[in-house]
Amino acid sequence: MLYSLILACVISIDSLGIGITYGIRNTKLSAYSLMIVFAISFVLTYISSFLGYLLASFFPTSFSHLLGCLILISMGLWIIFHKTDDSDFDHSNSIDKKEACFLGLTLSMDAMSVSLGISSMNINSFLFPIFISFFNILFLLFGKYLAKVIQRKIFLPEKFWNICAGVLLIVLGMMKLF
Repeated sequence: MLYSLILACVISIDSLGIGITYGIRNTKLSAYSLMIVFAISFVLTYISSFLGYLLASFFPTSFSHLLGCLILISMGLWIIFHKTDDSDFDHSNSIDKKEACFLGLTLSMDAMSVSLGISSMNINSFLFPIFISFFNILFLLFGKYLAKVIQRKIFLPEKFWNICAGVLLIVLGMMKLF
C-alpha cells in the first residue's frame, strides 16, 4: 500500500505545476470541476489497472515486472520532456465542465500508462486509482495556493514540477528493476 501511495503521489505531481499555473493566472476551479477531474482520473486509472492485470495473466511474472519498470522509466522520461497543457480553452479564468473533462483526461494520461505496467508490482488496483485521483486534486489546489504565496518572492518555472515527477518515476522504475 505504501508503494501505491508513493507512486500515485509521484505520478500526480505534475498537477502541482498545473495548479501553480492556474494560481498565477487566477483561474478558478469549482468544486464541480474538481469532482469531474477526480471521477475521470479514477475511472481511467482503474480501467488501465484492470487491463494491466489482464495482460499480466498472459505473460510470465518476470516479463510483466520488467515491462512495468520500463514503463515507469519511459513515463519519467516522457514527463521530463512534456509541456504542461493549459485546459482553459476559452481563457475565461474559470474551468468549466468541458474543460474539467479535458483536464481530468490530461492528468490521467500518465497514470493510465503506468497502470498498464504495474500489475506485477503488488499495487492495489482499487486503492491506486483513488490515490491518483486524490493527489491530482490535492496538488491542483496546493499549486494554486502555493502560487499565491510565492508568486512575488520566488519564481519556479512550470517545467520544474514536470522534471521532478519525471526524475522520481525514473528512480522508482530503476529501484524496482534491481
